[in-house]
Amino acid sequence: MKSGKIKVFTVVTLVALFLAFVAGWIWFNSPPPQIPIPTPNGYDVLAQASASVEQSILTEDETKLKEFLALNSGPLREVDKAMQMECVVPIDFNAGMAALPQPKSRDAFRLLNARAKVLHQDGDANAAAIEWAKMFDLATKIDDGGALVHVLSAIGCESMALDGLDSVVAELSPEQKQEVLTILKAAERKPHDFEKIQEIEHAVVRGEYGAIFGGYITAVAGGQSKNAMDAGRDADARVIGQLETVVKALQQ
Repeated sequence: MKSGKIKVFTVVTLVALFLAFVAGWIWFNSPPPQIPIPTPNGYDVLAQASASVEQSILTEDETKLKEFLALNSGPLREVDKAMQMECVVPIDFNAGMAALPQPKSRDAFRLLNARAKVLHQDGDANAAAIEWAKMFDLATKIDDGGALVHVLSAIGCESMALDGLDSVVAELSPEQKQEVLTILKAAERKPHDFEKIQEIEHAVVRGEYGAIFGGYITAVAGGQSKNAMDAGRDADARVIGQLETVVKALQQ
């Protein structure tokens, strides 16, 4: 009698484990997000332009800024081209983490920032403001379809552009302010969807380690992942606050 109960218990346990395995496989083997990649892709153009930048500098010296721009006239033309294109981070979810594109736009945005600074130093606050507004617009696009690392990189570029705008807004006429406002509004900057970003991150991990083990890793690292996403939300909120401050100044 006792032996029969043990057999029943064993069978029930095995069935429960099997069902749990199947449920886990279904849960963790969910398909990755479907993110259409435009052709051509402005993200690729921008990344290539940034990789071609020579002697990237951080300076306020107008002579050095002009030398930097002259040295990189080719990459700058490519950046201008990317401004007119759709941008999506091209992630191959089946290739795993090794194939995750790293943000490569920093030097490209330094070029745009340098051009705006030179315009301002030459006395053309309006042209500088338009340059920074377009720079902000481009920054809002370069993390589409990307993971947290792309979002944080884009937020940094947005903040750089807004800092520039904040420095010149008091020098603009009402008509010039309206022109800048039109560009900022067209960017349609909204808070990021961090649940979607986390979904992308999990899909990358599953592509690297497989459905079950990848799901296990994301479950174990849940606390760390939450902290990273919370930091992203904080950064996102700060740049939106920065945008609101600039927009308010432009509306005055």
